[in-house]
Amino acid sequence: MNPLRMKLTMAVTLLGLVLAATPVLANHLLEFKVMGSGTAETNCLATLEPGCTVASSGVAQGTFISTDTADGSFLFRIDAGSPAFANNTTVNTPAGACIPASFIGSLTAVSGDTLNFTHTGLACEETKPGSPIHYTGTYRIYGGTGGFSTAAGEGSMTATITRWSPEQPSVVFLHLHGTIRY
Repeated sequence: MNPLRMKLTMAVTLLGLVLAATPVLANHLLEFKVMGSGTAETNCLATLEPGCTVASSGVAQGTFISTDTADGSFLFRIDAGSPAFANNTTVNTPAGACIPASFIGSLTAVSGDTLNFTHTGLACEETKPGSPIHYTGTYRIYGGTGGFSTAAGEGSMTATITRWSPEQPSVVFLHLHGTIRY
């Protein structure tokens, strides 16, 4: 056999073996968007301060896997001045207080599969103590159940939470945008 042809045959064979041994990625990176609205409960009725908790839940619609959408529900909680922040600093302004906050959340698809995430950010009162709360932060997906058991991802998260009054229960609007792999 011709030495050049022999080298070419070996190279093609070697390349085939390398490609065959390379694992096929079952998952790939996708854009991830979730919007939702629901209700919230809080123990910080007067103003934001360390120890305040806001727990919320509601319905959500997510977009991932190209342009596919999935309806479901969300749960998330914000702990203001949580132990994750060493100094539990509250910044008071004439417009109200801003305080570091963090905790966990989950998204549940109609199928029952859940997606878990942690988040951290800053919660600020809109105009004065007791006014609606705006939360801006980042999130990290760390798995879930069912089809999301190996999910990972990250992105930005915003939420607006109105305060409870006898005439109007607290309302939350939630938005997550980032990337996911599962």
